[in-house]
Amino acid sequence: MATSAAKKTDSEKSNVESIESKLKESKLAGKVTKSVSMASSMAKFGWHAWLGAVLTLEEKAVATASDLSKKGTSLAGELAKKGLEFEDKKVGELKSKMAKTKDQVSEKTVGVREKANTKITGVETMIDKSVNRSLHLLGVPTKRDVRELTSLMKDMSDAINELAEAAPPKAKRTTKAATADVN
Repeated sequence: MATSAAKKTDSEKSNVESIESKLKESKLAGKVTKSVSMASSMAKFGWHAWLGAVLTLEEKAVATASDLSKKGTSLAGELAKKGLEFEDKKVGELKSKMAKTKDQVSEKTVGVREKANTKITGVETMIDKSVNRSLHLLGVPTKRDVRELTSLMKDMSDAINELAEAAPPKAKRTTKAATADVN
């Protein structure tokens, strides 16, 4: 068996060698070899181009970082200034819009308050009239009745005082005993 396996390997080797020699001789083999060689060259070229691009970007990044560190404070100052200007502008716009909205709300609120006060006054008047009517039916004097009576009493008091000042002085009354002595 060992000899048959050795015969197979020898025969396989000879088959491979014959195929290789035929390929070398044919035009197709030259084209395949040329294509493989070209693909290998293109792959190497692509790799080298990519590597060069990465190295170039790294150099530029380092240079830019160096420039930024030198100009960093002035750049940061410019950025902060632009940010502040933008913020001031937007805050101003918002404040303007808020003031306008506040004014509109105030105008509408005034109108609503006036209407509410009018309604409240009407309700108060109705309640006062109802309470006064009820008190009058029960015979309880109302505020108005008390004010009228107070005013009448004041007028009467003033009239009495005027009459008292205008009247002639009264003569003294004499008693009977005093008149008997005089006779």
